[in-house]
Amino acid sequence: MQPSGMRYTAKASADGGKVGASRIIDVESVDYGRSISPNYVEDAITNGKLIDTQVVNGVERQIWQSGTVEVVTEGDIIITIMTK
Repeated sequence: MQPSGMRYTAKASADGGKVGASRIIDVESVDYGRSISPNYVEDAITNGKLIDTQVVNGVERQIWQSGTVEVVTEGDIIITIMTK
């Protein structure tokens, strides 16, 4: 399925594949997609597995994973959400 901004455009492919004008950003095998439900994010934080802790600019960041969703937090703040 296309990200919500691409679902009803003429450029969206019928098979749900990526199009040239897609706003999805791919970096290596990480898909920084849009339209991830807040329920998945909340589940990753509350029930997911803590897979890494890093210190960035003197601030601790935690990476939580549930299924294919990874959430990077800094205290109570969500920094980024990734799908794999």
